[in-house]
Amino acid sequence: MSDVVSSLSSGFMTLEDGLLVLGERYGPITIVSEGNNSIILSKWCELFFPKLKVLKGAESKSGFRQLCTLSHFLDGQNTRHKWLIVVDCDKFGELEKIKSGHAVESFAFDFHENRICKTGIENMFNEDLLKDYARLRTGEKGEALIFESPQKREFANFIKEKGKEEHFVNFLKLKEKVESMLTSVSSENPD
Repeated sequence: MSDVVSSLSSGFMTLEDGLLVLGERYGPITIVSEGNNSIILSKWCELFFPKLKVLKGAESKSGFRQLCTLSHFLDGQNTRHKWLIVVDCDKFGELEKIKSGHAVESFAFDFHENRICKTGIENMFNEDLLKDYARLRTGEKGEALIFESPQKREFANFIKEKGKEEHFVNFLKLKEKVESMLTSVSSENPD
C-alpha cells in the first residue's frame, strides 16, 4: 500500500514520508513545545543533547491546545521516531490531555519557587537571571517585579545567545526524561 501511495503522490512527499525525513534530520527524538519555549529548549538541547532538535517555527502560533491536537496526530503515525511534548509548570494538572503512547511522550515542568515569574518555562530559571528582564510595577500591595510577554521574548533571546549550562540547573527532570527516552529508543532500534 505504501508503494501505491508513493506512486500516486507523483513526486510529492506523503505525510508519513515527511515525518520519516523529519525524524532522520532531527535525530531519534524531536522536542515540541509552545511559544518561545522552543528558543529556550533549543539552547538547552545544544548544551546537553546536541544531536536532538526542537521543532521551531510556530512560536507565535502555538499554545497548549495545539500541542494536545498535535500529540494525538503524531501518536497515530507509524514511525520509529519519538516526540517529546514539553509543557509549562502551569499546565501540569492538564498533562493527561496530551496523548502519550508509542510515538509521543509528554513532560511538564514542576513549579519552581520564583517570585518574578510564576508561570511559563521562565519559572524554571533563578530570579537573579530573570531580574534584568522584569519590569517594576507599583500596585496596591506595593512594588513587585513582573515578567510578561515582551520580557519573555527578550529573555528567550538572551538564553539563545548567552545561555550556559548553569542557567539550566532546574531542568534536571527534563534531562532525566530525555535520557530515559534515548535509552528506550536505543533498545527498540539496536541498529
